[in-house]
Amino acid sequence: MAYTESLAEETEIWLMEANSENIIQCAGSNSASIGSWNNAIISMQMAIDEKDKQDYIDWKNKMSSGEKTAGVVYHIGNETYTQVYSQIDFMYGWYVVVRIPSRSLSFAIQQFRTNIIWFLSIWFIATLLMFLVSHKRETAEKRVLENLSIHDPLTSVMNRRAFDFTARKYLAKGLKAESSLLFIDVDYFKQVNDRFGHDAGDRILKEFSSALRELFGEISYISRYGGDEFVILVRTVDTERVNELLRKLQERAKDIKPCDDPQEYGGFTLTFSCGAARFPQDADNLDKLCANADNALYIVKESGRNNYRWYVSS
Repeated sequence: MAYTESLAEETEIWLMEANSENIIQCAGSNSASIGSWNNAIISMQMAIDEKDKQDYIDWKNKMSSGEKTAGVVYHIGNETYTQVYSQIDFMYGWYVVVRIPSRSLSFAIQQFRTNIIWFLSIWFIATLLMFLVSHKRETAEKRVLENLSIHDPLTSVMNRRAFDFTARKYLAKGLKAESSLLFIDVDYFKQVNDRFGHDAGDRILKEFSSALRELFGEISYISRYGGDEFVILVRTVDTERVNELLRKLQERAKDIKPCDDPQEYGGFTLTFSCGAARFPQDADNLDKLCANADNALYIVKESGRNNYRWYVSS
């Protein structure tokens, strides 16, 4: 790093989201652009020399297909650039991109240019990781997801659109994405609103969501699918582990009350119903997985609610 200090003003570092191709600039010569958003594919394809456009598209396709890292060399006018990306494992779909113009490299550095860029990428990821591990996962997710406007405003978990996108991307990994999908409904939620009012209903949803994040947040994608319905994609097919988390959730739900006054809520006890299905054992895509989990949930509701059940093929 000391040897490349002279490159500090020339090196550009971005965060890039593969699907949307939006980039956040983190470092570069123009301090006013730090923190700005752009669309990489639009701006780059307009600027890159025609003969290099296919190379850049191939580089971008490697990112979209899930390759962890790749590099490309291209020209903009009289300038030559080397650009490398590296996947951020703990921020699914996001990559660090480092770009350095060739004119700023000495003869010695040019011989090791790719290695230097790789080192810069790893250094940046390691620094970012050290910062993130000092905060709860919920805080890190909130900063990224809220910037993309994909949180449910009441509960702060993913909304349905965000969950569908994230779950489909994750399940596209195939067998590497073995997981369990849970459909959860708060039991008799309409009666809560009718008896205690909508503010009490909102309070219950917030506290129930908080319990979901506490119990499932480290290994799951959590979404409010609508009303009192929640969907969770748990990154495991260990049914005993999931059952244990659901049992803990049942205990936590008993402590959630619509108000602070015991005389007002009387003998109220919050319960929920849950249907679950496994990927890829029960279904090989998200739509089928949701349908099977929903079928299991239907059986739980027909059997009296306040329970959970795994999908069983007929």
